[in-house]
Amino acid sequence: MASRTDVINRALIKLGAPTIADPLEDSEQAVKADAVFDTLLRTELRMHPWSFAITRTSLAPLSTAPAYEWTYAYQLPSDFLRVVMVNDYWDFAGVREATDAPSVPYTVEGRQLLTNFAAPLRLRYVQDVSADPTTWDAIFLEAFACRLGEELCETLTKSAAKKATMETDYRQALRDARRVNAIELPPQPLPDNSWVTARY
Repeated sequence: MASRTDVINRALIKLGAPTIADPLEDSEQAVKADAVFDTLLRTELRMHPWSFAITRTSLAPLSTAPAYEWTYAYQLPSDFLRVVMVNDYWDFAGVREATDAPSVPYTVEGRQLLTNFAAPLRLRYVQDVSADPTTWDAIFLEAFACRLGEELCETLTKSAAKKATMETDYRQALRDARRVNAIELPPQPLPDNSWVTARY
């Protein structure tokens, strides 16, 4: 099982830099990796519906309704990073048309989800798993190590060529991770748009 130290050391090995024994040690590598690790990881998690980070919950509405447009407001979980599914609606399969009302039946404002769906609201979302690398998919771990190495490269190696190599490695690892993740997600048919429904 990987630890935070393992992830950082994987990035450092890719850079050809000395490894660390503890993320909180007083070495240049540890200090700089710790400074960017969590923010960089949450950015990577938000970029894609990673199946290993998806969880589900049911939400009760807040007592104060939105001022207008929507009927209900729901408080998002404290570990929320990205919506995956609200009730039966898959967030990343929506279709919008310039001449139609928005097909997305909710909006996220601040730390609240506003919608016309009544309670209980079923929510699937990408959660913040930064504290527990043991839950990460192995291919995602490799992609994130490449991303972390790319971020640390300039300050630790001062090598533009190494940074370019790390960027290439990251792009390839990210493609591999997304491809494997896509296989694990259920297929989602897109709704018919006006070009199709105009025939009926």
